[in-house]
Amino acid sequence: MASTIYLFSPVSTIGRIVDRWTGGLGFSHAVIRTESGTWIDCTPKKGVHVIDPAERNYRVRPSGRVEIEGAAGAYVDHCAESFVGNQYSDAHNCGSWIVKALPPALESWVEDCAARWRIPISPNALAVAFGVDTDASAVEVAGTGGL
Repeated sequence: MASTIYLFSPVSTIGRIVDRWTGGLGFSHAVIRTESGTWIDCTPKKGVHVIDPAERNYRVRPSGRVEIEGAAGAYVDHCAESFVGNQYSDAHNCGSWIVKALPPALESWVEDCAARWRIPISPNALAVAFGVDTDASAVEVAGTGGL
């Protein structure tokens, strides 16, 4: 099993606005599912917190995913779990905290891709960096080699 970043398509007007504002690539929200099966989310009111995906209808939302394996996945899990309880300012979003949970080489890769595409760090920036599109595809990242 791997640490998995889920990128969700918008299902509300606010989600569609977020998607358009961050590049219009089809994603408006992101969460992490750790290797142990814990789902971690970040929302403006609750900050970073553990969720039950069934309560948020995440299992039925159109999504893409990035699977991060091996030592890189363990790094993501450790960071994501350590962020639980953190509150973020308006300058942060569900994508930015996930980028901060990535190993340094992957974090830089996402930031570079966002800069090249001229989009903010967001679920859409994660999609660009890892080659995910809105057809519910999965991309496996087996570490940081090659980035």
